[in-house]
Amino acid sequence: MRFLLKCAGGLPFVLVVSMVAPTQGTAQIPNPGFETWNAGFPDGWVTSNVPGVVTTVTASGTRRSGSFSARGEVLTAFNSVWPAYLSTVFPQTQLPERLQCYYQFAPQGGDKLFIAVVFFDGFSPFAGADTQIVDPAGSFTLLDLPVEQYVPGTADSCYIYISVIGPGLEGGEPTVGSTFHFDDFSFSGSITSASYEQNVPAVFALDQNYPNPFNPSTTIEYSLPEGGQVRLDVFNAIGERVATLVDNRQDAGRYRATFDATPLPSGVYLYRLNAGGNVSVKRMILMK
Repeated sequence: MRFLLKCAGGLPFVLVVSMVAPTQGTAQIPNPGFETWNAGFPDGWVTSNVPGVVTTVTASGTRRSGSFSARGEVLTAFNSVWPAYLSTVFPQTQLPERLQCYYQFAPQGGDKLFIAVVFFDGFSPFAGADTQIVDPAGSFTLLDLPVEQYVPGTADSCYIYISVIGPGLEGGEPTVGSTFHFDDFSFSGSITSASYEQNVPAVFALDQNYPNPFNPSTTIEYSLPEGGQVRLDVFNAIGERVATLVDNRQDAGRYRATFDATPLPSGVYLYRLNAGGNVSVKRMILMK
């Protein structure tokens, strides 16, 4: 589904997302210690595994507690780099102060570990956090991620996403051989009130889309240090424009758009942001 949303300061953006229906009470993060697996997949989580072709995420006996952790490794498949990622969507009726988990990370080629958490109110994201981890961690290390509430809202669901991304300020294609382990996810505390002040970005930036590779939709975020006419286009590998996601004036702020590639074939696509005389281009992979 496609929704018109409001970010900090009332700035609009568009999101396409598949959600689960809320249930009564406060749900916990599903399978938080990755103790249960079914046919090679961790219960309650989505991975980048393609059965019979490539297995990037596996149950590992290297764990912080219990019997298993989730191990991810960047591999090759379909003559391309195949990133390792984990994601989950689940009902959540309280807004916690922090997301906590334990990780190990062995990067190659300057890769980074990316993790994001987003909370929704009626399909509208209103709070969350993300971080990029650069330093290797040979033993299980606590990740303590503070949650920030951007606009008023009441949580009914939550999305968590983990992936290895390439080097640079905005990420990119990762390097084959980078690995991670994750174990023991939890929430702590509870946010009961928040102030909603607009934070104007200091620099123009186009982020790497996530997830990547994707099927059939992916999220693209960008930052505008000043207002002006903005255009966000998507092109195929031979330079043909296949979609225009944004083509209007926007105020300074942080924005998010979604590219829905349902009618398009698998392959490499480019997305280009043009705003205020600044241009940035990045690559993404649609894999059906």
